[in-house]
Amino acid sequence: VHCDYFPDLSMRCRAKLIRQLRELLENPYVSFVGHHLKFDIHMMRSDLNIEVANWLHDTMQLAFAADDNMERKGLDECVRRYLPDRAGYADEFNANTDKSRMIDVPIRDMVRYAGGDSDATFMLCKVLVRLVRRDERQWNCYKTVQMPSLRSFVGMEKHGVKVNTQALIELEADLA
Repeated sequence: VHCDYFPDLSMRCRAKLIRQLRELLENPYVSFVGHHLKFDIHMMRSDLNIEVANWLHDTMQLAFAADDNMERKGLDECVRRYLPDRAGYADEFNANTDKSRMIDVPIRDMVRYAGGDSDATFMLCKVLVRLVRRDERQWNCYKTVQMPSLRSFVGMEKHGVKVNTQALIELEADLA
């Protein structure tokens, strides 16, 4: 819906698409999964003024729960490890694309890439949920600590955190 990406898209059509996207993403009865959801949540909020209501799973957080020793937990690395048959689906795109200039990517290439990422994330979610659920304590930590913390961090990054400066000064003195 970015005007620079779709210069022929009228403001009226863009507004309609954003309304439709808002109806979907702000619906509490529709669940969403993503990889590194915090980034997407911030983008939806800042660029489109959309508050995603029901983010069910974050595959990056699931990867932490599955193996916190895994050095890198980007989508490509997780797919290589947990979905080896899908590994490399975006290698050519990644090798030939300056990710800081996604606005320059032709629509056909962007749709293929975005569709691949979405499909890989959904498939990865199914695998990782099954894997993490095998360990009841890890699953409980993911559901009761990791995901709620992620939601809190998104809120803190939007609104900030109140600090009791007097208590902080007292703590500094106690620690000294």
